[in-house]
Amino acid sequence: YSTIRANSGVVKNEREVIYNIGTGIEISVNEIFKRIAKILGTKIKPKHGPAIPGELMRSALDCSRIKKLGWRLTVNLDKGLRETVQYFQSKD
Repeated sequence: YSTIRANSGVVKNEREVIYNIGTGIEISVNEIFKRIAKILGTKIKPKHGPAIPGELMRSALDCSRIKKLGWRLTVNLDKGLRETVQYFQSKD
């Protein structure tokens, strides 16, 4: 929902600018893994290998540019993860 609304706002704006779409809250890849595992109801453990140079360890997007076009987050991360998991489970 939030992403669709953001894309609509960018298309209407018609400028060649990069817009970040996200929560704006820093989160680690490991935390996202834990949340998805919880949604799936699994106790699977992550497999860690050696760090790859330039690999993303955590992420926090600055969404101020897209917010200037009127975009606001409408689905929080946990709900978005649940809906994404449900979508892929329905494709099986």
